[in-house]
Amino acid sequence: MTAPHIVDPARLLGEALADSSPDLMRSLLQTMINALLSADADAVVGAEWGQPSPDRVTQRNGYRHRDLDTRVGTIDVQIPKLRQGTYFPEWLLERRKRAETALITVVADCYLAGVSTRRMDKLVKTLGIHSLSKSQVSRMAADLDEHVDQFRHRPLGDAGPFTFVAAVRTTWTASSTTPSRQSPAAGRSTGGPVGNLTCVRRQNA
Repeated sequence: MTAPHIVDPARLLGEALADSSPDLMRSLLQTMINALLSADADAVVGAEWGQPSPDRVTQRNGYRHRDLDTRVGTIDVQIPKLRQGTYFPEWLLERRKRAETALITVVADCYLAGVSTRRMDKLVKTLGIHSLSKSQVSRMAADLDEHVDQFRHRPLGDAGPFTFVAAVRTTWTASSTTPSRQSPAAGRSTGGPVGNLTCVRRQNA
């Protein structure tokens, strides 16, 4: 029996989502980036948004909008402004390609295996951000999880009497003892558009 082809599931799904569901990936990327910017700015301020703290050194003062071009389209980035001093997200604006690749991979990984605080914490450290609190990381995870859940449970309004599903089976290991199979799937109703559906996860027997 031929062994299944083993690939990086997050990379595979990231490419599939970017190609077949650019609107979804763009929305998730925008949510993730703006949440990271807000949390990172809070760390510079010394206090979370709207919260009193003896460590506060300045206050937030709205946002400046900037268009960020990515492989899934242009994203409206909201960069926090400060009353005193400046906030410049070097991790995003000076290392854009690296940040985009890391963000797309983690969004796909969260879509594939579920959103967790641990994955969010690993992401921010990959981007070179080391000043976020556990509560900030947890809120970002919850925000992204809400968007992913909405997409997973959306109605297939354009579906016709038949829906065709094409899936690629991949094998990966979530832990040393729990191998799983993932099937990134794209569906198409008769005569309708192609859309990303979900990933069917099942444990190996």
